[in-house]
Amino acid sequence: MEGTNNSPIQPIRHTLSPCTIFAHNYPSIVYTELLDAVSVFLYDKKLRVGGVNHFIRPYVRKKELAKPMFGNAAMIGLIKKMIHMGTEKVNLEAQIFGGATLNNFTFSQRRVARKNVKVARKFLKKMKIKVVSEDTGGNKMRKVYFNTASNEVIVLKSDP
Repeated sequence: MEGTNNSPIQPIRHTLSPCTIFAHNYPSIVYTELLDAVSVFLYDKKLRVGGVNHFIRPYVRKKELAKPMFGNAAMIGLIKKMIHMGTEKVNLEAQIFGGATLNNFTFSQRRVARKNVKVARKFLKKMKIKVVSEDTGGNKMRKVYFNTASNEVIVLKSDP
């Protein structure tokens, strides 16, 4: 992409906080940090736009309590934002990151991390969106950078 005077368009930088969703038509570099939380990155290979969510709990059962902190709500919200930008589901591909656990995590915390990943996979399968990359589980924190215009991702792993 080029801007005025044939200069490259500089992407905007965005830090994605937990329990939020980001999708924009303008090229962006989105940064987020994940441990047991999960982020799903969607990319429209035709329009070359992308979006991402960051959720910390797998699901909510009561519709009136649905917020992006829950995987099922965050996935629906991200799809809606992508469609609002003009994408078509058939052109979307996904990447999944997060779901790590630490040795000092309780059984319940480990289960939440695994379920977060499972919710993302299940939703994408149901929506028939191809997962092209996944880096989940383990015991390292992930610092993830996502280029919404190219679908390029950089993952840096470290001890929390």
